[in-house]
Formats: sequence, structure tokens, C-alpha cells
Amino acid sequence: MDNKVFQSFIIGLIVVQLFIKFLKKVIKQKRPEGAKSKDYGMPSRRAGISLFTISFLLLLIKNVSQSSILISIIFIAGSLGLKFFQREHSVLQLLVGSIIGVVFGYVFHSLSQYN
Repeated sequence: MDNKVFQSFIIGLIVVQLFIKFLKKVIKQKRPEGAKSKDYGMPSRRAGISLFTISFLLLLIKNVSQSSILISIIFIAGSLGLKFFQREHSVLQLLVGSIIGVVFGYVFHSLSQYN
């Protein structure tokens, strides 16, 4: 990974976290009943960061194998599924966080490719 790509990844990671933090303060949607965390749950920061990272890294690989995609899906499903079953996030909170992560991953990967 060259320096420009690494910088784009780090900046994107920071920006996605700040954006999700901002949205939590604006939307102010509570977490599901019984959640241990008391901060707002919409959108899910874990989903955003996870999908940002996976999206960015998969886009770096020129010939992504089906097994790499399958392993990524299993990892994400397990990680986010755990948050749902622990009642830390609703499906909608996880979905919105995931969409944000994928979009930011694509955008920051694309920015890293310009000369």
C-alpha cells in the first residue's frame, strides 16, 4: 500500500467516525430496550467502520476472489449480528451504518487513485 492510499484510508476512517458521531447527535435515536450503552444508536459506528474498512481494502485488490468476498461477508455478518443479538443496535441502525461505511469506503478509495 503506497503512502497516498494509506493516508486516504486513515483520513477516511477518521471522517467516517466523525460523520457518524455527528449523525448520532442530529438523529438522536435511542438504542433498543436493554442495551448496555446509553449513547444514541443511529447509525451504528461499528457497522460504519467495519464496512468502510472492508470496502476500502477489497477495492484495493485488483482481482478479488469469491472466497475473499465470502469471508468478508461472514466476518461482517458475525460482527454486526452479534450487536443485534446483544440488543445494542436495531437492524435499521446497523443497515444505515453499513451503507455509510460502504459509501465512504468507495469515495476515499476513489480519491486515493487520483494523481
